[in-house]
Amino acid sequence: MNVRTQTGALTARWSILMVLTVAILVGGAGIYYTTIVQRQTIKRTEQLQRQSDQRWCPLLILADRPNPARPPQTPDEVEARRVLHQLRLNLRCGDN
Repeated sequence: MNVRTQTGALTARWSILMVLTVAILVGGAGIYYTTIVQRQTIKRTEQLQRQSDQRWCPLLILADRPNPARPPQTPDEVEARRVLHQLRLNLRCGDN
């Protein structure tokens, strides 16, 4: 073999290696960037959901107050009061 053929083969191998290396680095960077953006989006969505939930708090606090003049009469009313109270607690509205 002559030197020119060996040099051309070596250059071709390095070129292929460089292309593969760059492709892997670009792919890795894309995955890393996507992961960061996804985490930020999830965090922002959770924050918006919390804000949306908190808008219901004044109504839930008012509706969850016991009314001694009219206690729940039926099992459905008792269940509705229990669910309403649990919702208020889950949304962290008010005390108790």
